[in-house]
This record gives sequence, structure tokens and C-alpha cells, in this order.
Amino acid sequence: MIGSEVARQLFLCEQALGERLLVGGAPFIVIGVLQEKGLDATGVPQDDRISGTGDHGSATLAG
Repeated sequence: MIGSEVARQLFLCEQALGERLLVGGAPFIVIGVLQEKGLDATGVPQDDRISGTGDHGSATLAG
């Protein structure tokens, strides 16, 4: 699962489902794009997240 901002930055608003990406050298297939949330109560963006399964956990897109 990837955040809406990740989808925008990596796939330029194209269909992200089924696309492949590498995160820390580990291959992933996009199985969903999270609905846009904006900032949380402390001002941290919530749409630049990547969530994986198993040992990979989650990450935040930097840049």
C-alpha cells in the first residue's frame, strides 16, 4: 500500500496498482493507494507513506 503522494511522485498520477517498485532494495508490488489524508494534528504529512508486509514494515518517502 502506498500513500497518495507516493503514487503521484512515482507514477505521475498514472494507475499505480500492480506497478513494481524497490524500497531499500526490496521489491514490492503496489496493491493499493491510500486515500489522501493531508497533515496529522502535529503537521506531519500522512500521504507519503509506503506500507509493506512481512519483515519490510513501512517507510516514509523523502525528497
